[in-house]
Amino acid sequence: MPRPRASQTPSFALEFASSFVVCAALATLDVQATLARKYLGPILERVGARALADDDAAVTLALLFVNLAIVFSPSYQALTRGATNNPTAYALKGMLGDTGAARACANACAAVLAHVCALKAVMVVMRTHPEYLPGKGAIAPIVPTGTTASAAAAETAVVAANFLFFGLAERAFAAALIPTLVSGFYVMTMMIEGCRYSCGYMNPSTVIASHALAGDLKSREAFEAIAPYVIGGIAGSVIVAIAAKVLVPEPKSAKRARAQSKAVVRSISKARAGGAATRKGAKQK
Repeated sequence: MPRPRASQTPSFALEFASSFVVCAALATLDVQATLARKYLGPILERVGARALADDDAAVTLALLFVNLAIVFSPSYQALTRGATNNPTAYALKGMLGDTGAARACANACAAVLAHVCALKAVMVVMRTHPEYLPGKGAIAPIVPTGTTASAAAAETAVVAANFLFFGLAERAFAAALIPTLVSGFYVMTMMIEGCRYSCGYMNPSTVIASHALAGDLKSREAFEAIAPYVIGGIAGSVIVAIAAKVLVPEPKSAKRARAQSKAVVRSISKARAGGAATRKGAKQK
């Protein structure tokens, strides 16, 4: 498995801003679908494809693909300095050593906090200015449809499959194709999972935020609902990290640097030991 490329790590504020925007966009897919049917429906009808606009699932999946393609685009990634909008991605970055543990934890927290704030903002607009969000449905706490074990297994599979595919695609295709390929693959895994177990969210932030706004975050029900997504995210990241370390040979330059570092440490240790022995001998005299 090719090791994911190290990328720039955004600041806490930039990760928060990006996660807020992405969460708000994905939380209003139903609004986007309503507007798409309203304005694109007549055009599709003229070309004999009105049925596409009437298929809610097809429209939603198509818009999910478009939204993700924008998020994964080189322009958006450059603008946000590689914000992931997902604590699971930071877990993997930390395991691979692409991001320091402290920064990974801070940005993971930024993503979760941003999701809470974004969903809250959407709820406020729904209540105060519903005309701005036509077709927006109620935001309910997310609960996996399967058991804890089956939902965690499904999330593990979705996380591992998508991260592995992303790593392979990064090295096999031109950068311009990555947004389309990665977005399409994720939508495909969601369709395969079919909400039979976890719906393949691949992002615990969304689940945590939905329960935080429902006011039951401290309840046992919320814990049981969130656990599969956290467990699956970590387990999937571990699988990818192991695959990367086992299947990707370490660069010779990195090996030399590590060997030199160990040699320096040994030299310092010997020097300290020799100095201590000299001082001890001097005291005995």
